This record gives sequence, structure tokens and C-alpha cells, in this order.
Amino acid sequence: EQKAADPTPAFPTSEQKADALLGAYRKVVEAHGDSGAGWIARFGEAGALLDKRDHEGAYAVYDKIYNSALAKADIDVKARAIEGKAFALELKKDFDGALNLFRELENVDKGYADLAKYHQARMLLTKGDKDKAKELLLGLQKALELPTLDGPQSPHLRALVDEQLRLIDPTLVKAKRAAGGPKGQLSPEEIEEIKKKLEEAAKQKEQGHGDGH
Repeated sequence: EQKAADPTPAFPTSEQKADALLGAYRKVVEAHGDSGAGWIARFGEAGALLDKRDHEGAYAVYDKIYNSALAKADIDVKARAIEGKAFALELKKDFDGALNLFRELENVDKGYADLAKYHQARMLLTKGDKDKAKELLLGLQKALELPTLDGPQSPHLRALVDEQLRLIDPTLVKAKRAAGGPKGQLSPEEIEEIKKKLEEAAKQKEQGHGDGH
């Protein structure tokens, strides 16, 4: 009865699910070739290969995307292809190679810099270099604490950074404070803290504009 109500395919094992995804994405690649749809489907193909722990196959697909005309025209495609190649090398346990690719990702576009630093810290921690990993993560933690006018920065990435810091030293992560006001509203102290951070961000922005004159 549950199956009749939910037609979503179900698979007994993750391996069978990855095989089904791989076959479906490859059909799209065959049908659409070098069109946008074909290249985007290749990302799905590479992801399924990672799920199957086929690091060589995944790297080859990501590398093909990286060298495509679409990657040259679209910075997001290029960045995700670099990230995917790094994941494939990480799966291979080539942590130095993955680290170099994550450094390349940092320089592709400032929008990927924080994510790239997080991945670099993960690799450094995996390699046993806790001091460098800690330095990167603490820098990220500080940068991501500063809110923007649109709200908090990258809450998901902030949670990932905290998770890695806990592995190094649980005391490096501040305990989350419950909102002090009624029904989850912010307390006056929390509001004042946020105001100060916003004012600091505004001053930094003004100073940046001033340097350009």
C-alpha cells in the first residue's frame, strides 16, 4: 500500500541505486551530447560514480567537464568540476592532490573561497596537520560570524566548520545560546551584538570604497 501511494523508485542497496542513477544519467548524456543538458547530466554521472567508489571513472568525467567549453564560459561549472575532481582524489586517498585542487578552487571565484578553505582544512586534518587546519577553520569561523545586511552568512558552512573544529578541540566552538526573549525572540543583548557587527561590516565596506578613490 505504501508503494502504491509513493511511486518513487526504491532499491535494496545503495550500490543498486547508484547503478540505476548512473544508467539514467548516461542516457541523458547520450541523448543530448554536448548541449547544456548533456554536460549537466555528466555531473550526475560523476556523482553516481563517486557513490560507487569509482574514483578513476569519476575523475575522468569531472575532468572532461572541466575542459569543456561550458566550463570556460560558466564559472560555476568550472568550480564544481574542480571540486568534483578533488573529491575523486580524496576517495583515492591522494590527499595532497585533493588539497592542491581545493587551493585551485579558492582562486576560481571569491564566491567559492570559503568553501575551498573548509575543504583544505579537512584535508590538512586528514593528513594530521592539526595546527594549519585549526588556523584555517578559526579564520573561517570568525569571517562567517559577521552577519550581512541580508542575514547570517552560509549557516550550513558555518555548521560544517564548527563540526571540524570540534574534532580538533570542542572548546573552540561556542555553545549556542538560546534566544533570550519570549517565544524565541532575541534578547536586548543579542540585538545589540548584531547591531555592532552590522555597523562594523558597514564601516569596512565604506573603507573599501574609500580606498578606490
